[in-house]
Amino acid sequence: MPASLSELESPDAEPTNERRILRIAMRHFAARGYVGASTRSMAAEAEVTAPMVNYYFGGKEGLYRRLAELVMTSVSRSFEEALDAPLPFRERLRAVAKAHLDLAAESPDGVGLLFGAMYGPTEGAPTLDIVGWYAPLMARLVMAFHDAVASGEFMPRPGAFIPFLAVHFIDSTHQLVMHAYKARRFGAPPPILLPDGQLPTDGVLLDATLRQFFDGAGHLTATPEAPTPASHLR
Repeated sequence: MPASLSELESPDAEPTNERRILRIAMRHFAARGYVGASTRSMAAEAEVTAPMVNYYFGGKEGLYRRLAELVMTSVSRSFEEALDAPLPFRERLRAVAKAHLDLAAESPDGVGLLFGAMYGPTEGAPTLDIVGWYAPLMARLVMAFHDAVASGEFMPRPGAFIPFLAVHFIDSTHQLVMHAYKARRFGAPPPILLPDGQLPTDGVLLDATLRQFFDGAGHLTATPEAPTPASHLR
């Protein structure tokens, strides 16, 4: 039984019935949601019988929960490894964001399953304690911010609330993952173009997000002029 998404997705892994069922089920759940996915369809594509799915995973819900566990375990492991890396604070935050983006590249269907669990219809679907799972990771991130302040490596702006900064950072990271997921799943273009008209890579978007986070979007003038309609777009 694979213990992580990397093991599940590895092309060198032994093609067992369990692994084949998991790979196919991940795609079905990501595309159709829990309610729309059919155990019989997944079993047929995996060239096994529906009772075999029940044998390995205890049924559709057990299969769904096993996949969600694989995704969440992979996120947790990469998140913690990034925070534990012997890097400057800014680079550790970059590593956290990159770990999320790498997950979207490695397993778009895994990201789709997680997004479906968070934002999709809840009627008829098992409840996953995503908030309870992610809370310890956020607590570690908040502590990393506090440690950086205590060491003098990071100086927040006056009045800044550290837990909010951590949430702001991770929300920006989730937006990057959403864009990467849409690009790989639906062929959606990135949300911006570079000044030369080229499409930015994930790395360019990541670095731009970090600059925006640390440097800010700008500041309001003391005596702003009344803008003309859409003047900022010209």
